[in-house]
Amino acid sequence: MVTTFLTLSVALVCAFSVVLAIAGYVFFVAASVALARSRLVRVEELVEQGASGARRAEEILRNPESFLLCAQFGRVLTSLASGCLLVGFSFLVSYQLLGLSGIESLKATGVLALALYLLCASVVLLIV
Repeated sequence: MVTTFLTLSVALVCAFSVVLAIAGYVFFVAASVALARSRLVRVEELVEQGASGARRAEEILRNPESFLLCAQFGRVLTSLASGCLLVGFSFLVSYQLLGLSGIESLKATGVLALALYLLCASVVLLIV
């Protein structure tokens, strides 16, 4: 009974971590899109009006390479994190909760991880 509770607790933590990693990915994609859609003329007007954060936005728009590099790095890290967490979650489900062992567990882990990854990718595409 205790091991089942522990297994379910770990599964919930993994699932929540995957959701956080996907949210992080969406954040970095949204930051890149926001930069691409920003107009320097409008930001310059906001700087003249004294809007908070406008000066930093102007600096980023004048030299976007470092910002885009950081956003790309963030997307890669969150993708790796969500992939690792999905495989771990899938293995936990197939091995512990479904009671599979050996090669059946590995097969189920691969199929479940791929299915979850495709589901998550679909959700990200719908959000972005």
